[in-house]
Amino acid sequence: MGTDTLGLLLTAVVTTASMSDTTVGVRLLSRITTAHPRIRKARVDGGYRTTAIDHGARLGLDVHPVQRPPGTRAPGHPRIQGDSKKGANRNTPETGNRPLNTGDASAQ
Repeated sequence: MGTDTLGLLLTAVVTTASMSDTTVGVRLLSRITTAHPRIRKARVDGGYRTTAIDHGARLGLDVHPVQRPPGTRAPGHPRIQGDSKKGANRNTPETGNRPLNTGDASAQ
């Protein structure tokens, strides 16, 4: 997903989970520069590899990787409390904070 400095959506790419972040980053940077040719700078997650950053440079983008502050989590990656055993909690939009369904009626 690419946004402007106000957080407004510019471009989004939906892929399978098996695609690497670098591959998707290259595709996203290409789509952003095609759809919004005036964009000259981009900030990307620090996990992007040199391939995506170099690709941005070839497109005329000044690409800067940004590291998250220590102890923070990426949006959409909830903290898992407990484990997969009976009574484990997973804080997601689908389950909230209720116990996961383990097939054991006593856990619900």
